[in-house]
Amino acid sequence: MIRRASPAQQRKALEIANLFVKMGVGFVPVPVANSEEFDKLVKQSNDRLAEMEASAAASEDAQNNDDDIDGDAAVPAHYGL
Repeated sequence: MIRRASPAQQRKALEIANLFVKMGVGFVPVPVANSEEFDKLVKQSNDRLAEMEASAAASEDAQNNDDDIDGDAAVPAHYGL
């Protein structure tokens, strides 16, 4: 028998889905059997999103560093130059 999700779980799932839509991040809804599985998958989703954000930040930093090689980069004030 399939157990119905609680209203709180349904709200949380909808909030997560709406967040991904607003961010433009692809996602796959996955049915869950119980609260423990729901919590586990929410954590996995959060962890994956954090990985994606870190990867994007690293790519952005690398791009900024590539731009700095041109010699146009400002020297931070703490270097005293």
